[in-house]
Amino acid sequence: MHLSKPVFLLLSVMISFSCRNDNDVIAEMNTRRIVRSEFHNWLRNRDISPSEIFKNRVETEKQLKQMAVEFLAVEAAVSEKFDTTSFYNNINRAVYANFLSSNYKSEIKKNLPYTETAAELKLIKLYFPEDLSSSHDREVYRDKIALAGHIIRQEKSGAGFDELALKYSEEKHNPAFGKPCVLPLLLLNKEIFEKIKNLQDGECVSEPVVQQGSILIVKFIRWLTITKDNADKVINDKKIYDTFLENLSEEAVEYIITESGTDLNVHSNIGRARFISRNELLFSINGRPFTAGDLDELLSLFVFLKSGEGDYTAGQENRKNMALNILNEQMLSCIAESKGICDNEEFRNKWESIRKSTLAGAYKYYILFGKKGDVKRISSGYSCPVTGITEQWKSEWENNLLNLNNFVIHKEVLF
Repeated sequence: MHLSKPVFLLLSVMISFSCRNDNDVIAEMNTRRIVRSEFHNWLRNRDISPSEIFKNRVETEKQLKQMAVEFLAVEAAVSEKFDTTSFYNNINRAVYANFLSSNYKSEIKKNLPYTETAAELKLIKLYFPEDLSSSHDREVYRDKIALAGHIIRQEKSGAGFDELALKYSEEKHNPAFGKPCVLPLLLLNKEIFEKIKNLQDGECVSEPVVQQGSILIVKFIRWLTITKDNADKVINDKKIYDTFLENLSEEAVEYIITESGTDLNVHSNIGRARFISRNELLFSINGRPFTAGDLDELLSLFVFLKSGEGDYTAGQENRKNMALNILNEQMLSCIAESKGICDNEEFRNKWESIRKSTLAGAYKYYILFGKKGDVKRISSGYSCPVTGITEQWKSEWENNLLNLNNFVIHKEVLF
């Protein structure tokens, strides 16, 4: 009996997968080995699916190298006592507050009870140029207003709204075209609400709703009541549903901070901050200060980790907004700690992964600025770099680190 080629290939793939073992050594270096289960856990902690990424060999090897770089950078950071510096402690505290507050927000969102009103609507959308500086654009705008009025008069005379939408709507490319949309009052545009608030079920507006760059003809279907039990079914647009939940939970978070924040000793100077001196106090929580210098360190590091550049410039208003976000995160994380949000193994394991990643990233920033940038060593005082750190420099440093530690991937085992 001879197996056909496709069946033989399928069996080969199945045998290959069945031979994989969690304890397979897929890479090694001077100080340690990396086994398959470690790599899979490392990927999952970064919301990367091992089964998906293994479909791309190049990306799999890239991620495995990043895991090795992280391990080696953490070892070096601990050896040099970088993890005890005030610079790193500031970074670690901010990242922890962000992670813990995000987890708490997720808990709030998941358990939030609510009963809200929503409007079910049908829409016909026309577009016009947002910049009406030219006579041609103003003429287009007048024509679209006139067309909207013409559509409404046809509807009032008995024409079907769906037929009018099919004929006139300029949003036929939208996958949701022709379907009613459900908008919670929380997200409903004020102008739309004013036009529909006194309408009967199934009635069309008498005047179009003019927005930035578009005109809406709105047919009101009915009012709906949405609750935690039915919201995901009633709101038929995932983007609207996610935005609705986000807004609801933000309101709940603000209330929690206002109510529970009274137990914290909070002092804020953010509103009066000038962001000139590094030592300028922005806020303190339970006696722990956060300064303008702390803010600049955080922003420069995050820009470096995201884009490869270490310098960061932002206006005073942006700095104030960022400082307020950090203050709220740190207050919420203090409240979350008091409620035991961090007292579970899943949280601790995920945080340990994030902590190591943060330590590796901060150490890389420290080393590259210290050796490549025309700046003082961060350990002796932070200052903004004169020259940026490029992705090429990061890549060179990572490759040198891997080579010095004799890093090797066992491809025949990995794949």
